[in-house]
Amino acid sequence: MLRDLITDERVPDEPTFRFRHVLIRDVAYATLPKARRATLHRAVAEWLRAWAGPRIDEFVEIEAYHLEQAVKLQRELEGQVEPQLLSRALAALESAARRAAMLDDSRAARTFAERGLAFEPEAGVQRMELESLLARSMWHMGDFRQGAEIAARLQGDAAAAGRKDLEGRAILVKAGDVWTSLESADSEGALRELRNARDLLTEAGDDRTLIDVLTMIGYGGWWHGDMQECERAWDEARRIAHDNGC
Repeated sequence: MLRDLITDERVPDEPTFRFRHVLIRDVAYATLPKARRATLHRAVAEWLRAWAGPRIDEFVEIEAYHLEQAVKLQRELEGQVEPQLLSRALAALESAARRAAMLDDSRAARTFAERGLAFEPEAGVQRMELESLLARSMWHMGDFRQGAEIAARLQGDAAAAGRKDLEGRAILVKAGDVWTSLESADSEGALRELRNARDLLTEAGDDRTLIDVLTMIGYGGWWHGDMQECERAWDEARRIAHDNGC
């Protein structure tokens, strides 16, 4: 009878099994008490990290899912979540969002960041990192206004925390809205913001975001007919990209 329910996947070095049908899996899952589900989700995340070792980034989306479920279930059962479990879930969701952003999957980056912020993390570095990833993904998706609203809050928090990298990223997103707003488009104002972001990011050593800022400054030079500024900015962006293997 058991063979009618599960099948042996025969993965090398690991005893692995799979339900024969997704409905069987869902019914089996639904019969588990929530406390047991939370424990198993957490155990899977811990096993995955131990199994993957230095390759955990390749599986961070799966780790994030299981930790996220453990947090949700624990909150439903107890009305609160262990700080360590919540911190691990937020870190995994942040890593998943960052990995998606690196792969130019802005929609996935936005989703992971939103899922992390849905837990309402306390003010601090984890929250700022998630907000930065969310605002940046919105910027890439052309949602300039909503991204700028998040970035405006982030800019002040990052400046207070001395995080010039996050401050510069926030300014980049804000500048996109300033430049493209139908009600009050202001390319000169956007360029002033971008030059400030350039200085902050240069000091912070955030070369990847600096490339985007320099690219925008180059477009600003082209837009205003200042070909020298355009050439300087794009040459610098090209050099940094080459040095970073982009």
